[in-house]
Amino acid sequence: MNFFRQKSCHETFLLKTYIFSADFASNEIFLRVLILVRLYKKEKGNVMQVGKISCLNTSNIFQQRNTNTREVRFGCPQDTFTKSPIAVKGSNAVSFGITDVNKKENEQFLADTEANIRKVCNRLKLSKAMTGRILRTETVEGEIKVTGIDTPIKCYLVMTGAALDQAENLPELKDDNEDGLAKGGIRFAENVDVNTIKALSLDMMIKNALAGLPLRGGKSGIAYDPTKLTAGQKEDAMRQYTRLFKDYIGTRYVPAPDMGTNADLMSVVRDEFKNIKGYDVPGCVTGKAWGKGGSAGRTEATGFGLVYALERAFELQGKTKDPLKGLRVAIQGSGNVGIHAALLLQEKGAHVVAIGDKYKDENDNDKYGTIYKEDGLDVKAVKDYVSNHPQKTVDGYNNESGVKPIPHEDLFALDNVDVIIPAAAQHQITEDNADKIKAKYIAEGANGPTTRGADVSLNSRTENKPEIYPDILMNQGGVVVSYFEQVQNKNGGEPWSKQIVLDMLQEHMTSRYDKVHKYAKEKNISMREAATEIAVEKIARAIKNNAA
Repeated sequence: MNFFRQKSCHETFLLKTYIFSADFASNEIFLRVLILVRLYKKEKGNVMQVGKISCLNTSNIFQQRNTNTREVRFGCPQDTFTKSPIAVKGSNAVSFGITDVNKKENEQFLADTEANIRKVCNRLKLSKAMTGRILRTETVEGEIKVTGIDTPIKCYLVMTGAALDQAENLPELKDDNEDGLAKGGIRFAENVDVNTIKALSLDMMIKNALAGLPLRGGKSGIAYDPTKLTAGQKEDAMRQYTRLFKDYIGTRYVPAPDMGTNADLMSVVRDEFKNIKGYDVPGCVTGKAWGKGGSAGRTEATGFGLVYALERAFELQGKTKDPLKGLRVAIQGSGNVGIHAALLLQEKGAHVVAIGDKYKDENDNDKYGTIYKEDGLDVKAVKDYVSNHPQKTVDGYNNESGVKPIPHEDLFALDNVDVIIPAAAQHQITEDNADKIKAKYIAEGANGPTTRGADVSLNSRTENKPEIYPDILMNQGGVVVSYFEQVQNKNGGEPWSKQIVLDMLQEHMTSRYDKVHKYAKEKNISMREAATEIAVEKIARAIKNNAA
């Protein structure tokens, strides 16, 4: 938890402080504190550990106590540090925000993402300078203050530095930015940090290039659990976020929905940007609500795009008539991507036999809900149940006969499914559970759902080796239709109908799948390696062309 900060002109030191226990008694506060301080130096976008201190002396800690709320703030003397304290409420309760576990997972997520790109750069025999140029990112950090929330909320924006010169087989975007706009969603989640956003922005760079979009990679994040906020507080957060990044939105970065955000919140970004500028800029954000500058088909785009690509995969295997009919599918994630993929799969004759998700209960504890039905769930009924559930989960669903709850860890281990679709969050398929997967196909709907170690493990199997369809191919439908929205906003004219948008998306996903599949076969490499290699080749070529 970063709650002390000391800045100079050239460097920033962050003190990572851990309080192991705090006991509260009637009028006295007894602290048993062990503080471990690690000093980090932030330089040119990289964080390097430069020292470590252990301390048992609590004399410099000050205490501020509010007897009405039983709130205690810990910090250091005001003349030593700029205070950004944490709040401790209730008996034996300490709130740390992002945990050490989350931090390590996020660091690993970034390391995996960069390693995958470096591996491809090495295979393509690109120079170290070119590899460094491809991996280069620009990071902007800040804090917002939301009404009713005691502590500032960290926000991050990361943009990559390379984009294709022009769209490939897609409508052209009238863009005045010679470097190309950065494109990627706003992730609103408590476990967000700069490593998460940097990894996701690099993923977006690869995805945009693979999709043939003239857009750089971008991603932004708000480090707070949105389920703890009222609708008014969420709106306030989005307005503050827009003001924080007002010099980037619309001119260098175009946000869109991601985990924890939706079309209505994107419309808030547009409205606040209008307040800032004094005039409306519809294309400053995408994924807006239909009728408020949004594109028809954007809500379904990511999930539907995955199904279009999966359908093409089975067509190329010779199943030309109703290629998805009879497939048994298990989906992790009951959010936008998972549910819309499930709806279209069912429409095309597949049996969605299991859906699982993670949520917070009323005591803020992590819980899992996973349901199974042998002959397939009624996905529309599940969608309605999730929409009306306070925690937006499938947990407790029993609106049809034959449904039973199963342990969440069994979702990926089911032995009677053909396809599993991780459509929730990063690093869900790991070295710990990869050996339990029996499905023949993995279609990645989330960003980075498979760790690098798990990917190696699965691809190293000599028997029952699953075909992995990578995220940068399978979930690009969202950014493609966001691009369609940008084109409609920027170029003007009548909005496109939903049928036109989805027909264009299906044609796009089919052609991109064909290209990656053919490349993988010719090179005898995995689909993930093929997709990344195609994208990196394009990015390197664009960098060379711009330098010429």
